[in-house]
Amino acid sequence: MTTHITIIGLRAVGASIGLGLAEYGDVFLRTGFDYQLGKNNQAKKLGAVDKVSRLGLPVKELAKADIVVLALPLNQVQEALSSIAPELKEGAILLDTAPGRAAAGAWAQEIMPSGRHYLGFTPTFNPGLLSASADMDAVPHADLFVNAIIAITANSKTPEYALSAAAGLAEKLGAIPLFSEPEEVDSLVSATGTIPQLLAAALVNALVNRPGWKEGRKFAGHPFAAGTESLLEILEPAALAGAAVLDKNNLVKVLDDVFVELQRFRQEIEDEDIETLALRVLNAQAARNQWWRQRQEGNWPAFERPKVDLALADFTGNMFGFSRKSRQNGE
Repeated sequence: MTTHITIIGLRAVGASIGLGLAEYGDVFLRTGFDYQLGKNNQAKKLGAVDKVSRLGLPVKELAKADIVVLALPLNQVQEALSSIAPELKEGAILLDTAPGRAAAGAWAQEIMPSGRHYLGFTPTFNPGLLSASADMDAVPHADLFVNAIIAITANSKTPEYALSAAAGLAEKLGAIPLFSEPEEVDSLVSATGTIPQLLAAALVNALVNRPGWKEGRKFAGHPFAAGTESLLEILEPAALAGAAVLDKNNLVKVLDDVFVELQRFRQEIEDEDIETLALRVLNAQAARNQWWRQRQEGNWPAFERPKVDLALADFTGNMFGFSRKSRQNGE
């Protein structure tokens, strides 16, 4: 049985999902579409999709799709949902990869027709590819999600077969599915994704507006480049700004904590307290090194998954043409 999957948004995440499913041959029929029309031809040439819609939203394919993956920036999700939702067949599953789980989930509750199921499908990236840095958000990789975590969020009315299908797809991409609450995912994405990019922007804005920047730029080296490199990952500043405003409650709390820490640094420098300042930096280095080691190894506690009865598990296996076993085992 072939599973029809339609991917809306063929940038790095969407195209990588398509590439990650390529090895399963006839198990999936992959259709793709991107509002940036040039991305359609690129995805087809890469082999990320079996066919693309070059003239507009693939309405006929959406009507046949078992699974629709929405891989768009958050500021495009609401409008896309309004266009896509009416075309979905009964029982279809829509997986949304954008951040802003709480906001997008609220939109989906208003827009999605009964019998169609919306789930958050928020991915992290393969730890082995982290050194690729800014290319991560620009270049598709077939193994972008291998040994990474994909956070799956849903409302209380979501049927277990939809949860199982989302988990099965994550596993076929080589990822670990993690069932979570939308607010928890939002807070984690804000703290580890949006905040570093905003801090990088703040640093650049502060320095380039100083009178000494004309000469200082000649001395800026690796620390400055590394500390601001996350700005290169912001493909759409408006999308980042929109996501920040939608998640303002989480962001303001984390920014307040960062401000407190910066004030401590400032006070220790003002007081010439070298010992305390050095200890604070040392502790940060140790924490960062521990995180990097764990992230590279995927050394996290085991994640619990929702209980799925045998009938539902069999349905998922039949739907995808495989049993839910990890890709790492080569099955």
